[in-house]
Amino acid sequence: MPSFTREFRSDKGIKLEVDGYFRYEGMNSIEITESIAWRWEDRDNLAAPNYTLTDSEWDRLHEELMADPHTWEYDDDDVY
Repeated sequence: MPSFTREFRSDKGIKLEVDGYFRYEGMNSIEITESIAWRWEDRDNLAAPNYTLTDSEWDRLHEELMADPHTWEYDDDDVY
């Protein structure tokens, strides 16, 4: 399953790191299947609390992934 790690800004301007997995639904569509976020400065701290994305942040994350050309670089093993 394809994965991603990306810098992301919350609606309040907080710099986050978001890691996750997605699956291809079609030619121009993906579904985020799992993700976890935390403050950028805590990204290497396993004990740091997770950041919960709001609905609007989820929508924006999805839009950013859809617009990122790297999302569409895959091989046959990535498609299920």
